[in-house]
Amino acid sequence: MAEFAWRKDRKLMKEYEELSEVMYEDEVIFLFGFYLGRYAPELKQVDIRFRPAEEHPDAILLNMETGEMLNVDFESLSSNFREERKDASKCDLIVCMLHDWEDCPVPVLELSTGKFYKPSNR
Repeated sequence: MAEFAWRKDRKLMKEYEELSEVMYEDEVIFLFGFYLGRYAPELKQVDIRFRPAEEHPDAILLNMETGEMLNVDFESLSSNFREERKDASKCDLIVCMLHDWEDCPVPVLELSTGKFYKPSNR
């Protein structure tokens, strides 16, 4: 393992604990990358390009083997997509930590369980 300059810092620990109470979109993106590498080895030929922060969906996922693409939006909760009034017709997949939107019109990958939800099976 690399030689990082680890340290003990009470102020930093307090901030760490406060941040642990909230899941941010960036964390979902990071965990999605981990999920793909660990649980979807058949998708090793996937590339992702992120749109500017003010544009949605958040990214385009490209299967480099087939040339097929998905418009992907990352949320901590799937219902945030609805709360932010994003256009479901422009999104092919919501990747989230917790899927809590009962009638979601977009397929959802829930990272906390690894379950994939089609719009009709919720």
